[in-house]
Amino acid sequence: MARKGWFSFDPTIHAGHVMTALTIVACTVGGYIAIVSDINFLKQENDHRKLEIREETDARRADIVEVKANATELAKSVNSQYEGLRKDMNSWFMALYDKIDQKADKR
Repeated sequence: MARKGWFSFDPTIHAGHVMTALTIVACTVGGYIAIVSDINFLKQENDHRKLEIREETDARRADIVEVKANATELAKSVNSQYEGLRKDMNSWFMALYDKIDQKADKR
């Protein structure tokens, strides 16, 4: 039994079958490459979005710190104005009490 060549086919296999097999392999490899490139694109997009979120979070934290500082200043201002008004009202009521007391003494 003599061998005809290094690569021999069954006589029922012809070029159409080989082309079909190569097309299936090429489509499988192409699909794999497309899926891998899509996954890499999504990973890059996800990393970019994480960076945006981190930057936005840092900006919000800076805003919160500024708002807290402004709120503290406002609270101090309101407290000092409240104390001033309380002292003024105390003196007004004391002056009124003195006037009423003087009128009562005159009677």
